[in-house]
Amino acid sequence: MAEKLSVSMISAEYAAGFFDGEGCISCYRNHNPSQSAYHISVILTNGNKDVLQSINEKYGGRIYKQVSKNNNHRDAFHLSFTNHQSMLDFLISIFPFLIVKKKAVGLAIMYLKLRAPKRQFKGNGIGRYGRDYSEKEIALLEKIKEELAMNSNKGRRMK
Repeated sequence: MAEKLSVSMISAEYAAGFFDGEGCISCYRNHNPSQSAYHISVILTNGNKDVLQSINEKYGGRIYKQVSKNNNHRDAFHLSFTNHQSMLDFLISIFPFLIVKKKAVGLAIMYLKLRAPKRQFKGNGIGRYGRDYSEKEIALLEKIKEELAMNSNKGRRMK
């Protein structure tokens, strides 16, 4: 079994390499008519919970366990960034060191900076944070979705 990583061992360079290999960034649109919204998702997946725990302690996020339905596979753990600010901080920290996902992360950072959350009541039907999306925001989100679809390991086009 691998030695447990301490938080001090998790550099931005290490986290970037880990994310390039084991991470996923996606953009999707919720088509709920009462609250149409775009979402950025940032997830790291691995069978070793300790490494995800160390990244979690340094950058935030939440860890979830996925129990394998196949006896030939191990259970997996997912570190998901659901908080706008922790997601942005993580992506900015690793951005200079990325190779594979650099373009997609750069677009996501632009969007997250553009779409800083405003704390307002939800459910008013005009977007996630109480305001409509501008044409600039929609164009950027569609560009992110397209970029992510082109780099998808599964080769599927995102709609």
